[in-house]
Amino acid sequence: MVWTEEKLNKLSVNGGFLLRGLDATRLETFIDAAYATKNCCLCRLCVFQPAIYNELRSL
Repeated sequence: MVWTEEKLNKLSVNGGFLLRGLDATRLETFIDAAYATKNCCLCRLCVFQPAIYNELRSL
C-alpha cells in the first residue's frame, strides 16, 4: 500500500501519532515487530555489558 497525502489526512490522530487501524499491512506489522525487537536488544546490551570474554561466553 502506498501512503499518499490524501490517505494520510484521512487517518485519525491520537497524541500526535497517526492511527493506521485496519489499513496496516502484514509488512508494516512485521517491520514494527522487528523495530521493537531491535530496541529491546539494544536496551539489554546497554544495561548488561560483560566485563571479560569468559563472562560473555558463559551466556
